[in-house]
Amino acid sequence: MEKINKIYYINLDRRPDRNEHFLNQCAKHSLPSSKIQRVQAVDGLTFRFNDEMYNMFANSDFTITLKKYRELGLDNESYKVAENIVKKLMGNQLSHYTILNNIIDNDYEYSIIFQDDARFNNNIVEYIDNLLKYIPEDGELINIGLNKFADGSMAIPWDFVKDTDTDISKEFINEHICKLKEDVNPCSLAYIVTKKGARNLVNHFSKVGFLQETDHNFNQYLITKDTFYCCRNIMATSENFGSDIFSKEVLFE
Repeated sequence: MEKINKIYYINLDRRPDRNEHFLNQCAKHSLPSSKIQRVQAVDGLTFRFNDEMYNMFANSDFTITLKKYRELGLDNESYKVAENIVKKLMGNQLSHYTILNNIIDNDYEYSIIFQDDARFNNNIVEYIDNLLKYIPEDGELINIGLNKFADGSMAIPWDFVKDTDTDISKEFINEHICKLKEDVNPCSLAYIVTKKGARNLVNHFSKVGFLQETDHNFNQYLITKDTFYCCRNIMATSENFGSDIFSKEVLFE
């Protein structure tokens, strides 16, 4: 991974099990340890959001829904559950946003961002090295991780052997990269960001704010620009850790 400047992974302080898992995956698949950087996830349950941060989420669908719950007099216990989910969604998005800003500050040409529950495909290092040669000129964010199905707390991991790119591809760009179908959700599990992509994403979100959950904010941005790119050979999927945002366990086939 010579051209990759930094490998970020997002991890909550209260999830040392996920931290250990991710570092074990890196060691097992020989990712360069000198480039790996743990990013302390913004824990929405304990973090003190400032006014500027709240303003970035003012028009998000989940913030608007929470406001309606309050206006309709939802019972305190149910409202608190909903409020905590909103705070965790905000923390998740800000964790990714912080990394994008760090990429800009350090002028990194190529970076990878992982969730800490990622499980790697066997040839990830070699594949990424080749993939970088094939990134389209307008490529800003290239997804390299995917689940077969994911929605909230429910996820079925990608089968590296059985599942194929024909299930997810809208268009084949080259032998390494495709455009995803618009109903596919990579869940911000694992993705390469270019320097240009980090700058454009930060500029976009600083103007429009965060209107949905992290995954959909990224997806919609890329779909609108017709650059919803993904590697054709999926390099990461989810391990069975459940969701840090939603209460149900991750489902597996």
